[in-house]
Amino acid sequence: MVSPKRLANQRDTTSDKVRRRSRIFPRRNRDETTRILQKVRSGQHIGPYETEGVRKDGAGVQLSVTVSPILNPTGQAIAASAIARDITEHKRTEQILMDADRRKDEFLAILGHELRNPLTPIRHAVDVLSRQDDLPEKARWAADMIGRQSEQLERLVNDLLDVSRITRGEIQLRKQAVIVQDPLADALQNVAQLLE
Repeated sequence: MVSPKRLANQRDTTSDKVRRRSRIFPRRNRDETTRILQKVRSGQHIGPYETEGVRKDGAGVQLSVTVSPILNPTGQAIAASAIARDITEHKRTEQILMDADRRKDEFLAILGHELRNPLTPIRHAVDVLSRQDDLPEKARWAADMIGRQSEQLERLVNDLLDVSRITRGEIQLRKQAVIVQDPLADALQNVAQLLE
């Protein structure tokens, strides 16, 4: 950092100092660097912004850069102060997380499809059984229970595995009036037959 006293004694060398480019920026970023230096010359603070650079050893690096003008007492930019943070590891981790999230979404889509497939024939079988007049009482109870549970499972699968809605946080809560006795009666029915 340059002291205020030194800044006051320095002659205006804007064209020399502000025009210089750090060696960290590769040649392919020349236009970007030129735009930034033009803004700094006009007294604007830049960033933080993300860009690519090159280390001394020639390896590529992801950077978060902030550039600030150093002004003389009259308010003219006489130099620039740049802070470049190496965010390569952060960007690599971010990419790993994005890839994992994408794979999770793909897995959920496949899982949803695979879970939905067997539910359709189960519901059809229950429907066929329920239409029979001579069905024994226990078999009718079992068919009704399978029908109720498969409907509930189908709703859960549809709600939980619609990947696009999960990703956007748009799971819709369906509100409806429920007579408390109905789910309790269903639960008791399910357990009662098992206890006999």
